Amino acid sequence: MKRGYAPDASTAPRQLMGRSLAGVAIHAIEWLWVGWIPKGYITLLAGETGAGKSTVLADITARITTGAPWPGEYDCPSNWRRPERVLWLGSEDSIEEMTVPRLLACGANPANVVEIQALCRTASAIPSPCKTILKQSVKCWLMLGMSITARSPCSLLTLSPVICRGKAAQRWT
Repeated sequence: MKRGYAPDASTAPRQLMGRSLAGVAIHAIEWLWVGWIPKGYITLLAGETGAGKSTVLADITARITTGAPWPGEYDCPSNWRRPERVLWLGSEDSIEEMTVPRLLACGANPANVVEIQALCRTASAIPSPCKTILKQSVKCWLMLGMSITARSPCSLLTLSPVICRGKAAQRWT
């Protein structure tokens, strides 16, 4: 049974189903950044325009793509991790003018950052521009992330920001 759906997908009235938490096995969380970013979960970085969200995200991306220690960790060999990949979908800032220079300024390894440019239903299909991708549901995003990571493992999928406006919005129209 799929979570959140009635046992049968008919038009029968739905019933609330539940379980006691007494028998739930507890599992440890795997962390990307201990105490801040759990692996495999949605983490929201929100704030007002100009607050520096994109710069913080560039710093996080730099640490993931190079294996550098997180803030609060000592910069010693035992705190460096294996570099990992990041999938990047940016809609507000121009990749060439803002995103790549910002990533480089933060010390990111651009070879480990993959920009999502389009979404294809099949390998031979005509890609949908990212303007269409941005309108997809969270469920669609999770399925997209799982599909991409199955072929090319990554540690982070960024959506920066989800709302498309600004200079870069011109390339999605």
